[in-house]
Amino acid sequence: MSRALRTPFVISLMLLFTGTSAFAQSRGMTMDQVRSLRGEPLQVQGPVGDPPITRWIYGDEIIYFEYSLLLTRVAQDNLPQPRRTDGLRITP
Repeated sequence: MSRALRTPFVISLMLLFTGTSAFAQSRGMTMDQVRSLRGEPLQVQGPVGDPPITRWIYGDEIIYFEYSLLLTRVAQDNLPQPRRTDGLRITP
């Protein structure tokens, strides 16, 4: 089996047995690789600081890059909820 045919087969097996996508193991991917898998982000923030950190915001997660390499991904459900300082509750 050629390498071109083997790769999708291996990824399919990985999805079948682990229930995760190939994108789950993504640390070190380039911005171009992420863009080809996820498409354009809804919003881009940065780069900020030294080393430069850039955030790509998608509907379900935020992806952090250092220079052009993926550092980490944070699901929107894991983001801290906003707090009010005046004692009132925030309702969705």
